Amino acid sequence: MANNQQPFSVATGQPPILSTLLSLAQESGNASSLDQAAYVMVNRTFELVSYRTALLWQHNGPRGGRVTHVSGLAIVEHNTPFLLWMRDVCGRQDAETHDPYPIERGRLPPELADAWDHWLPEYLLWVPLPAPEGLAAVGALCLARDSAFDAMEQARLAALARFYGHTLWAWQRGRLHFRVFLRRFFSTWTSRILLLTIFGALLYPFNQSVIVPAEVVPIAPITLASPAEGTIQTVLVHPGETVQTGTALFMLDDTDTRNRLAVARKSLALAQAEWLRASQKAFGEEEARAEVTALGARIEERRAEANYLDELLHRLTVTAPIDGVVLFNDPTELMGKPVVIGERIMTLANPAQVGVQAWLPPFDAIALAPGTRMVLSLHTAPLSDLEATLVETSYETQMAPDGSSAYRVLGYFSAGVVPHLGLKGTVRIYGDRASLLYQMLRRPLVTFRRMAGF
Repeated sequence: MANNQQPFSVATGQPPILSTLLSLAQESGNASSLDQAAYVMVNRTFELVSYRTALLWQHNGPRGGRVTHVSGLAIVEHNTPFLLWMRDVCGRQDAETHDPYPIERGRLPPELADAWDHWLPEYLLWVPLPAPEGLAAVGALCLARDSAFDAMEQARLAALARFYGHTLWAWQRGRLHFRVFLRRFFSTWTSRILLLTIFGALLYPFNQSVIVPAEVVPIAPITLASPAEGTIQTVLVHPGETVQTGTALFMLDDTDTRNRLAVARKSLALAQAEWLRASQKAFGEEEARAEVTALGARIEERRAEANYLDELLHRLTVTAPIDGVVLFNDPTELMGKPVVIGERIMTLANPAQVGVQAWLPPFDAIALAPGTRMVLSLHTAPLSDLEATLVETSYETQMAPDGSSAYRVLGYFSAGVVPHLGLKGTVRIYGDRASLLYQMLRRPLVTFRRMAGF
């Protein structure tokens, strides 16, 4: 015999239960956002089971949870007295149960039970929304009305809750997976020991260090300056050439000095002739004796001038005062260049006495003291390090070769370490000890204070 009995009365115009359940499941599953899915849960579930008010409770990890959606409301204010009361009521429910059950007023604390009549009708049903197997429930539906929910209605809601739970879990799976990972991670001794190790490493003091460009420079080089005002006529050596003491390095144009010396010598000869004539007349004339004294002083003046010009003529050819290496740029740039007295032309350095020079930008500056360790890595030998010791740092910033303002840092190499002059690389300069956490945050803090202005 065919069974024509329907779950709902045909006279009421209600659709069959199964089609309604599938329609709600499909509509919530096809929602384009979590809010749209929650709207179906709190508003459209009425098509399956009647109620006065529906609320969606979502778990929020160790902090419990909160009511996120309410039937008939587009926007939920979470700090209203009703939702705060509901948060306390929902927070006391069994999170492990997957079957719907009525929330009994008598099981609540007196402060919550006394406010029940003010906020809710007589009956409240807790409908958990289970996640896939192995995962905790992601939330629950709270349905309130004036009459009790029978077993048939609870069974319908339990079946629908499976669809709702999977839909809610799908929207929250990123956060849920991360929370599950955190719970599992922090629940093992290995992870706790790892965290303690990382925390200890962040607080362990290490030597601060900074890496800056550096160059091998001579120690106490001799500056070769122009001995007179004039023009450089000839450069007799090449850049980087090794010279011996007395080797001619460069020569100034001596034409003017030679002419002046010739004039001075003729003036000296003329003064000597006048002195000789006056001294011969001095035997018979009194006035001639006084003139002899004046002409003698003039001879000394002319002789001093001639001696000075003769010495200057020899000094126009500059020679090396010691053995060493000549340091200067392109010789073609020097030839024909007008110079003044004391102007630097080139440098003479001892290749066996070299150090490392670096320019430390103010933003990277750390506390440095003489004796600090320096480690130089040359561009020509990046796999080997050269040890050095900091000797001095400039008190104020200076103009660096690249045009920036920086502190000049000079260090001496360890015994037996003599790299070639002029080689460039990077040097790591070590400072005081500080925690790794401080070293990681030092630059961001400096940048923040500079931007914030305090």
